[in-house]
Amino acid sequence: MYLGLLITSVVSGLVFYSAFYFQVWQTIKSHAVSDLPAHVEFIIRFSREHNFPVYTLWYRLVYLASGFSQAYNTIAIASIVLLSGLVVFKYLITYYILKDNNHNLKIAALFAFFLILVMPLVSYYSCEAKVAGSICITSFHVYLGNIAPNQWHNSTLILAMPFNLLLFYFSVKNIYSNKLSTYSIIAALSVISILCKPNYAMAFLPVLCVAILILNRQKRLLALTKCSIVAIPSIAILFYQWYYTFINSNLFTPGAKTVIAPFFVWSRYSPHIPLSLLLSIAFPLMVLLLFYKKLDLYLKLGWLTFLIALSFAILFAEQPNWGAGNFFWGAIAANYVLFLFSLNLLLKQSTSIKSKIAYVFFGAHFLSGGFLLAVFFIGGIFFGKTSLMF
Repeated sequence: MYLGLLITSVVSGLVFYSAFYFQVWQTIKSHAVSDLPAHVEFIIRFSREHNFPVYTLWYRLVYLASGFSQAYNTIAIASIVLLSGLVVFKYLITYYILKDNNHNLKIAALFAFFLILVMPLVSYYSCEAKVAGSICITSFHVYLGNIAPNQWHNSTLILAMPFNLLLFYFSVKNIYSNKLSTYSIIAALSVISILCKPNYAMAFLPVLCVAILILNRQKRLLALTKCSIVAIPSIAILFYQWYYTFINSNLFTPGAKTVIAPFFVWSRYSPHIPLSLLLSIAFPLMVLLLFYKKLDLYLKLGWLTFLIALSFAILFAEQPNWGAGNFFWGAIAANYVLFLFSLNLLLKQSTSIKSKIAYVFFGAHFLSGGFLLAVFFIGGIFFGKTSLMF
């Protein structure tokens, strides 16, 4: 576990250091590598205006960690430290979930590290932008147009992921509990997840409440009480974020709104949406097909959450800033949960042809993630809007 912890720390630290390299430590400032430098600029602007957005705690957290600095370099260093720590936190939660399910400690540590790197299967295709504003590149594709289980370039999702994992695992593990204090903890985790980034909780909470009502249908009043304890504070926070982001806010583009536009955003990034989806979920899908009779509650609810998050990504667009793909974040988070609990189920299976096939697909996702980092470090390809990253 300690070796995996060390390697995760080094890899994440190098990635985030590199993301700021040109912006902070080089005289040339034009090499945009990810959203992270832009988020530092946001913090400087928000702090000067004494007005921070409510849809994420990230900006206030970094501002606090930097000692309330308005110096770009200081905020960048604070961001690197926090982001690396959050990836390590995600690794530790992943490790303890695998360990908690009676897997060998060394196996749990090894696969926890593998899961930090998994990406959609790499592909190569020619692409011409047929619609104005499309981001379509003829090259290798790992992230662009796909739904990755991990990402390295968006600080707010990196902040949210550990809490998304805790929310999902603790909720499902304790779904049969009749202790209302347990559901108070779930409510607290839900609120924290929403305050970090609301996308995942928006997809998971409906699934959780329906599951509670179905699994506790013989105790309807208790089931409704459980749902209320979780849902009421979560809905209140979501309403607060919506109101002070889209109705009463001058931080971003005036008139920003959410519209129903099926496949509008996704088609701007991928010319073959069905294939992009398959490349993104090949391993969980293979586990589903090969071991569908052995699916546990974690995977059943994980798949339902992913499908709801995917429907958000397909159906909705944010105008006029559709290019940010903001409705995809929930699907990205849900896909990591799918990978984790598909692996958890696979590790419980005896060695067979089916399990070997599933492991091959998992290995391919891991190698694709390794390819992404290798190209980033060796080739200088950046994470932003390129063929490698969405």
